[in-house]
Amino acid sequence: MPHNVDKIVGATMRQIRKSKGISQQALGDHLGISFQQIQKYEKGMNRISASTLFETANFLGVKVQDLFHTLVSEKDLGGDITGITRSLIDDPEVRSLIHNFSRIKDEKLRAAIINLAKGMGQRSP
Repeated sequence: MPHNVDKIVGATMRQIRKSKGISQQALGDHLGISFQQIQKYEKGMNRISASTLFETANFLGVKVQDLFHTLVSEKDLGGDITGITRSLIDDPEVRSLIHNFSRIKDEKLRAAIINLAKGMGQRSP
């Protein structure tokens, strides 16, 4: 059974690859592996070795730690991750939102986004 970390790293790798317009084939060619293997990495079905992770990050133009940026440990969350929290952390859209929000330095803009999200959340059925 795939480990959650493998799934999250794979999903992050996929998100970065797609955002840069790089195909699975191009990444696989660079790494000397098939696009099917890239699919398995991105789905978390196969673990990616440290050297392949390093080469992948270099090819995608990111730091290795960027592939792990969405990981949150139970310790970081006070020792208890509920089912809903786990499902939120596993959601690539939520991870992307958190990642991009964390990059906003302007406090007024951050506050405006939070207020917008609260307002939209209250309107949802």
